[in-house]
Amino acid sequence: YIDYTVIFKNYNGDVLSEATYHYGETVTVPADPAKPADETYTYAFNGWDKPVTAVTGDAVYTATFNEIYIDYTVIFKNYNGDVLSEATYHYGEDVTVPEDPSKPSDNVNNYVFTGWDKPVAAVTGNATYTAVFDAVIIEYTVKFVDYDGTVISETKYGYNDPVTAPDNPVRPGDGINTYTFAGWDKDITVCLGDETYTATYTTDVNIYTVTFRNYDNTLISVRTYHYGEQPAVPASPVRASDGTYYYVFSGWDSEVVPVTDNAEYTAVFEAKEHEWTEPAYEWSADRTSVTASRSSKNDASIIQTETAGVTVAETEAGCESNGKKVYTAVFANAAFAAQTYEETIPATGHDMRFTGFRWDETDAYAEYKCENCEKTLSVKADVTTSVTEPGCETEGETVYTASVKAEDTPDGTARTDVKRVKISASGHSWSFNGFVWEQISDGYEADASFTCGECGNTETAKASVTVSVTPASCEAAGEAVYTATLEAKDSPDGQKHTGTKTVTIPQTDHNWSLTGFEWNNGKTGAEAVFTCAGCEQTRRITANITRSENNGVITYTASVTFNNNVYTDEKTEYIDYTVKFVDYNGGVISEKTYHYGDSVTVPADPSRGADNTYTYAFAGWDKPVSNVTGDATYTATYTANYINYVVKFVDYNGGVISEKTYHYGDNVTVPADPGREDDENYTYTFTGWDKEITAVTSDAEYTAVYERKEKEPPVIPYDINGDGETDNKDVVLLFRYLCGEEVEVNEEMLDVNGDGKINNKDVTVLFRILNG
Repeated sequence: YIDYTVIFKNYNGDVLSEATYHYGETVTVPADPAKPADETYTYAFNGWDKPVTAVTGDAVYTATFNEIYIDYTVIFKNYNGDVLSEATYHYGEDVTVPEDPSKPSDNVNNYVFTGWDKPVAAVTGNATYTAVFDAVIIEYTVKFVDYDGTVISETKYGYNDPVTAPDNPVRPGDGINTYTFAGWDKDITVCLGDETYTATYTTDVNIYTVTFRNYDNTLISVRTYHYGEQPAVPASPVRASDGTYYYVFSGWDSEVVPVTDNAEYTAVFEAKEHEWTEPAYEWSADRTSVTASRSSKNDASIIQTETAGVTVAETEAGCESNGKKVYTAVFANAAFAAQTYEETIPATGHDMRFTGFRWDETDAYAEYKCENCEKTLSVKADVTTSVTEPGCETEGETVYTASVKAEDTPDGTARTDVKRVKISASGHSWSFNGFVWEQISDGYEADASFTCGECGNTETAKASVTVSVTPASCEAAGEAVYTATLEAKDSPDGQKHTGTKTVTIPQTDHNWSLTGFEWNNGKTGAEAVFTCAGCEQTRRITANITRSENNGVITYTASVTFNNNVYTDEKTEYIDYTVKFVDYNGGVISEKTYHYGDSVTVPADPSRGADNTYTYAFAGWDKPVSNVTGDATYTATYTANYINYVVKFVDYNGGVISEKTYHYGDNVTVPADPGREDDENYTYTFTGWDKEITAVTSDAEYTAVYERKEKEPPVIPYDINGDGETDNKDVVLLFRYLCGEEVEVNEEMLDVNGDGKINNKDVTVLFRILNG
């Protein structure tokens, strides 16, 4: 037997088995070998490099293996252990890092992501990365604002920091009131977040003085008022008239309006001129002066007189007109009209002189002028005519002879004059012979030819030439039609002449150009339309459509190939995103559709109606308003501010007793009972307020109420008859009483001297009292 050797080797050449066999024997296969894993793969036995067969000769079999990737797990975790991402990789691959994570803020800090707890490297094994954050202290804004929202101070604080108030603000008076700072609208505490403190004020009513004066600054009245009260206007004052004017009260120098400040009003008078009687005029006997006079209808004691001197103007007599002598008196006072008196001077008559002939076309006139007055006179002349006819190129002549007879003239002299007028040559009598055409570089030009019928002369004139072109097309030849025109003004015979010449243009080939793309409504199909510029035939080719989407825009692209050229067209559609602005209660303030990247139109700041306790000020939206990247909803937020209600206690005359600010539901502090001074007729006793005093629900005003009692009338000493006066009537009535008459008397007053008796001594004492 021939011995054949059969060897089995591993992947690295190591001999796994070696044996000898005879031809045709079956080979014993060793157990499956192994290959150790490396960093990238594990290996699985995949058989031998060739099929194991019965022995036919020496043979070597080598083990083969399949490579199986080793999967490594890489985990990214947040600060609190939450898994942000988990993925498997092979050795040496780059790791995909997730988006930067976030850590929620607390009251004290915001947190900023700064990276991972170790550098992120290519994969060499299982790995876990944990997010790392830096703490950034939160700064809260604390504002102090004035009553009108003006920022007094704005300071940054950390959480729980003590808040420091600014210096007390000052609120300027507004005319009605003056204001005193009363503190802030809430207690000032340590910083617990963004906060706004608003200044509050107590109110004191202002009192103003209103003065009325006459035109000369003399005082008429002075009184005090509260803001908004209407001043009492005194009776209209008067102003005495003078010799020139009388005066009518027309009001005050400014409108009397409700009080807003101290005010002073001055009486204004309209000066009106006197109404006068018609002037009377009296001439002196020698006409050297005139006296005018008139009196005022408003004041008869005022009389105006003026004596004016007289000037004399003489106008000489003319040829046809009389002269005159005019006496004139003019007054300085414009109210007096100038006075005149005239005397007549008789006319002298004309002295006419011949000045020449005047021609008017073929009529003639002998002209005369007065030596004295320069008046003119025309006498029409008799005119005779003789004519010399013109030739073709020679002038003719017309001769006009004018003559006037002696008896027709003002100076009694016969005269003649001659006028010569040239007649133009008759000119040629031209006949049109036609146009002579000549080809030039860009077309044709033409001359018109003429012959004179009288003398046989010839002449040409350059015509203007226009062209009308019918272009050649893909289907037919074209033509150019030249039109020669000689206008009448340029033509020797004075007539317009025209003529034409036609030239053929050869037929052309098709000239295709893209007219455009026609899309269907869904933009899923389109056709490119091509039009021949020559014959306007069209061809339609179906386009290939592609679709792409980016940043809220869908783009459709149509493409065709025609005559070895590529043509494209695009259509775009915007994706509509809805942005809503809603109020605190969910009510929609605005809702609008936008496209990606659009700037959002923010509606006007909304308002929230006050309730009994608070007013609400718009504080912004619940998140920053940014350009559109998708549907979004923004919600209005508000800050609440206490409503301050003013409670006034006022006296009977409107004077403020107390004025204080409260919040809804507060109990009202009632001032001490006011008092009212008695006047000459009554006494007054405070009885309470005009309505029940309740807890605060709104602004309120309480007015003091008084009981009024009439005083007893005063007793006038020695008023025997009780008429309110002590006079001689009382003496008479006392005397009549002593005489026993029945009279009504004030018995308490009868004992004038106080001696306990009523007798003549009382009459005597009363008489002496009245005499001082």
